[in-house]
Amino acid sequence: MAIAEKGVQPFRIAQSDILPFEQKRKGVSGFGHWALIKVLNLLPKKVAQFLFVLASEKGEETRTVSEGAATYCALEVIYTYPRKRKEGTATLSGWLWWTVLDNARAVWNRLLLVKQELKSSLLETVDLRGSVRLLSIGNGSARPVLETVMALEEEIPLQTMLLDQDPEAIKFSKELARNFGLNHTTWVTGEFFRLRQHCQEFRPDVVELVGLLDYLDRKRAALFLKMVFNVLNPEGILITGNIAPNPERPYVEKGVNWPPMVYREDEELSKLLKDAGFDDVRIQREPLGIHMVGVARKAQESMV
Repeated sequence: MAIAEKGVQPFRIAQSDILPFEQKRKGVSGFGHWALIKVLNLLPKKVAQFLFVLASEKGEETRTVSEGAATYCALEVIYTYPRKRKEGTATLSGWLWWTVLDNARAVWNRLLLVKQELKSSLLETVDLRGSVRLLSIGNGSARPVLETVMALEEEIPLQTMLLDQDPEAIKFSKELARNFGLNHTTWVTGEFFRLRQHCQEFRPDVVELVGLLDYLDRKRAALFLKMVFNVLNPEGILITGNIAPNPERPYVEKGVNWPPMVYREDEELSKLLKDAGFDDVRIQREPLGIHMVGVARKAQESMV
């Protein structure tokens, strides 16, 4: 199926289009949301799914998210919705979904937070080394990475490698990069757990790994983080994240048709990172408290 048929387009977001974080609901709005989610969580699966796509035609927001749950297609809908809302081109289904579910708004917040941390880490590394190699793992369209790289590529010596297992996601990411005019980016389609092989000739200084840990149990997450630690250069930085327990989980799984995720608390993510060998671990949450973003460093004396 062509990219356009999936309801997503490789839009370029100009720097002037940067929009703010979504904030927590307060007062009557907060109570109303809490009550509505309580009701939605009690609905049978078929009813919950019917309501989610009720106002959506083929190719529109909620149907694209439901049909492409956990893929780059669904994330692109979230990443680009605030721009559509600002322009007045969002559909009714998108407006309903964004209004009802904090999980959607939290993914947008995660994008903004990741871009902030990524920019800071890249600039810090350039000051230290004079250049920087960035590896993004399992980011689908890699929009947060590509938008950050677009803002910095002409200012700093920067090489980027994007690794994903989905050829369609890679294809979309390449088209997005062309729209951004990026010149120093390479793509690898391959298995995540063959990371050492993929990094034989590309030892990263900064690794972005946001989204993948949501689908790895503790054993596999620990194994993969150790792999990341081993391929990362000494004094390198890892930017990662995880979804946290939240009241919308039942409806997200039933109504949105999103596959079950591994929900973790801050302490669990921090322990995974430290057990893998990282130190100076810092965990923060986006304003809605649903997604964590962690920044961890590999000590100078750490050796592969």
